[in-house]
Amino acid sequence: MIVPEEFVHKFTCPVTVISVIANSALICIILSTPNKHVGAYRYLLMSFAFVDILISIVHFALVPCMILTEYGLIFFGFRFVSETTAAGTWANLLFVALFYQTFALLAFHYVYRYVIIC
Repeated sequence: MIVPEEFVHKFTCPVTVISVIANSALICIILSTPNKHVGAYRYLLMSFAFVDILISIVHFALVPCMILTEYGLIFFGFRFVSETTAAGTWANLLFVALFYQTFALLAFHYVYRYVIIC
């Protein structure tokens, strides 16, 4: 492993806390400020913040690890190594689904901006 496991575990906790606090603050600001100029765009911003909170929490719970071998990529969660195979599989699937959700939100973001501009 390029980065020591102990560093990853110690780094993940403060980053998760910062992410949850910052995104929760963004959601509170969006909900409490009545801005007519933003309109429906505020819901897209809130969805980004909400998905980021979920990704941060699942990342903290899973601590994903990827190992590149000559035959492919091995992906697993450090904190689910001692759990059952089913629990590890579901945790990995949840992480991957949330991770790719950000790309789907970006696609909605670009379409929304295109429609608004044009």
